[in-house]
Amino acid sequence: MSAFLKNISILVIEDNAGDFVLIEDYLVEQIKNTTIINAKTLKETIAILERKNDFAIIFLDLTLPDANGKKLVDEVVKMAGNSPIIALTGHQDKDFGLKTLSLGVSDYLLKDELNASLLHKSIVYNIERKRINTELKESEKKYRDLFHLSPIPMLVIDPETLKFLNINDSAIQNYGYSGAEFLSMNLRDIKPVAALDQLDVLLKKNKAENGLSGEITSHLKKNGDVITVEIQSSVINFNHKEAWLILATDISEKIKTQEALIRSEHYFKALVQDAADLITILDSEGNYKYLSPSSKTIFGVQAIDLVGKNAFNYIHEDDRQRVINQFNLLKRKKRVQISPFRFRNAKNDWIWLETIATNMMDDPAVQGIVSNSRDITLNINYNQKLRQNFERYESLAKATSDAIWDHDFEIDRTYIAGEGYRNLFGYNLANQFSEDQFWESKLHPDEKETLIAQLDNTINDPNIKQADVEYRFLKADGTYAHVRDRFFIIRENGKAVRMLGAKQDITQQKNEEQEKEKLITELIQNNKDLKQFSYITSHNLRGPIASLLGLSSLIDSYKIEDPTLQQILAGIKKATHMFDDIIKDLTKVLNIKDHISIPQEDLLVADALNKGIAQNETMILEINAKIESDLDKAPLIHFNKAYLESIFFNLISNAIKYRSPSRELKIKISTQIIGDEVVLRFTDNGLGLNVDLYKDRLFRLYQRFHDHGEGKGLGLFLVKSQMEAMNGSIDIESTVGKGTTFILKFKR
Repeated sequence: MSAFLKNISILVIEDNAGDFVLIEDYLVEQIKNTTIINAKTLKETIAILERKNDFAIIFLDLTLPDANGKKLVDEVVKMAGNSPIIALTGHQDKDFGLKTLSLGVSDYLLKDELNASLLHKSIVYNIERKRINTELKESEKKYRDLFHLSPIPMLVIDPETLKFLNINDSAIQNYGYSGAEFLSMNLRDIKPVAALDQLDVLLKKNKAENGLSGEITSHLKKNGDVITVEIQSSVINFNHKEAWLILATDISEKIKTQEALIRSEHYFKALVQDAADLITILDSEGNYKYLSPSSKTIFGVQAIDLVGKNAFNYIHEDDRQRVINQFNLLKRKKRVQISPFRFRNAKNDWIWLETIATNMMDDPAVQGIVSNSRDITLNINYNQKLRQNFERYESLAKATSDAIWDHDFEIDRTYIAGEGYRNLFGYNLANQFSEDQFWESKLHPDEKETLIAQLDNTINDPNIKQADVEYRFLKADGTYAHVRDRFFIIRENGKAVRMLGAKQDITQQKNEEQEKEKLITELIQNNKDLKQFSYITSHNLRGPIASLLGLSSLIDSYKIEDPTLQQILAGIKKATHMFDDIIKDLTKVLNIKDHISIPQEDLLVADALNKGIAQNETMILEINAKIESDLDKAPLIHFNKAYLESIFFNLISNAIKYRSPSRELKIKISTQIIGDEVVLRFTDNGLGLNVDLYKDRLFRLYQRFHDHGEGKGLGLFLVKSQMEAMNGSIDIESTVGKGTTFILKFKR
């Protein structure tokens, strides 16, 4: 009896009582303390397996009263869980018994050849095989988990074709390619062009050494980024074929960090070792612990010679106690700016130092007071000279309203004298140096580049000693002032050393000039229009008035039956109407031309359009005209209400008059915003006209381009006059036989 097989449970699915007894005897003989359960039907089997499906082994007769063949096998396999199944069959079903192995059955036995030894052997074999398969699946799962859950990108590659055979999730996330994309690519596809030669070298080395370790190369991500990777590779068996497993660790950030550290070291050297300023570390008593090499330049002494010496011993006695008092503030403050003081150098000369001290006692790497000192001797001496000069002309600055300034090219700073900058431009600058780039930052962007270039040319020309420029200068309130800047250049051997100037605010003068220019332009145009009006008046009124005067004497107060007299009276009426129409037309024109200030407001385009439609409603209905509008992109126009309604009336009536007799009239109106304008397009499908032929006459008064009796040639002239009166414009696009589009541009 096998010690391996004991205390197990076995399910025997067998409806033949004799066969079951035989199997049971064999099992009891071979297996100690076994539990044997018998199921005689499929239904009974399902009920048992629903309660328990962890049998050590299941014997299955392939023919039951309620099921047989493939259906029976499928049902039991589905319900058996991890329990191995041994099929029991006779010689007549031997072939099907063999087929069951492909349906999930572990083994099959012929009933006629069954004995205790064979039964025991089959049970042991199938249980052990099941255990091995389970462990193998768990091992494969662990491998897959290790592969796919690894944070390091892993790539399995065919060594011959370099195609990707498998990739893990980390590679997909890091490189940006999907799994399907990776499997359609090869190793060369993720290499930058510049690194392909390096790849060939690595491949040869990989084959020679059977794996690489610690090699640094570059890979290309899907988004085009190039990353630096450290690769390790080994030979594995993948799908029964030799393959390379490559681990590609992205070390781009590590490289960047190393480069940043190198740069940091260079910066330190530039800032401390090679800087013009003096960096020192002192203890709490003021003794030098460290000095930067610039001590040689500033003090004339090597840094090593001052280490251990007390800094206060070198300070002028008139400044020493003040500096000590400020230094002692570091006991309760992190940083202190020490006002300028005199310091004795190696030549026993006094130099002026400006110092900022920082308490870094608690920093283990420093454990001292860090000071940054700058030699300002030249500035101090120069400022003393400047102060004398400034005192001389500050009194002069008080006597003028101009903004006085003085630029020194040696120190590249500008001194503001007097209250001119404050009074004219609102800047709190008086008798002090302005900040760096102050003047340039206040220039108008449209003029800045040109003005600076002009000024540079003036400064570099040794023959120019004085000049003046005009430009716009930003005031403190955000508006720009027009200024005239007059300046004198002081030169030494032709080179500019100082420049003194005075700014005047000429904004009012500029505005007056601009208004004057605008007025002159308007007067010229009005004069032009008045000349045209005079011509129209003398030419067009002569006929109607002469007719009226000639026929008025023939008017009779009684009924006239004479046909000739009736014709005369009819002529008088016609002439009178002509006179009346012309007077009305000219009155409209005069109203537009005479208005200097026309009221404007935000108007709904739809309201004005509807008013124009209503005024032409009778004709629109009579000819069945179709009007479509799309005003959503620019529903509002800032304009004069009466003018806008008049414009739509004239455009619609014009479209009606010059519609095509061969098709129904269609009108489309749309608006949109382009830049600082609202553009309205008014399109009809009427007769159209030759724009090139009539371009110069299109919007003149009493111009007609079709033989329509009802047209007088006034409408478009009125539209153009109203648009231009409001700083707008009108243009036309037209094709003969297809229609016309009027393009109206309104200022926003």
